[in-house]
Amino acid sequence: MAISRELILEPADIRRISIQCACGAEAVFTLKKHAEIPSECPSCHKRWNEAFSALVSLCDIMDELEKHGLRFRVPDPESKLNPNKPAAKGE
Repeated sequence: MAISRELILEPADIRRISIQCACGAEAVFTLKKHAEIPSECPSCHKRWNEAFSALVSLCDIMDELEKHGLRFRVPDPESKLNPNKPAAKGE
């Protein structure tokens, strides 16, 4: 018998996201504040037109998901790394 574990994440749990530019630079920012999302790479200043639009939309979607009590269920990365690890008490 196989046992799998999941993490249950609410939209509020997903607070930060990163984007990596073709130049190799990576920017990390908060999903909740549109003002913090850069519209261009902080290193090479290439504009992120499509990615920027998608990220602004994602912020709005995450707010809507939170309002409706929707949650994400993702496999627990610990169970993938340690398939024989016993479950903690209460699981």
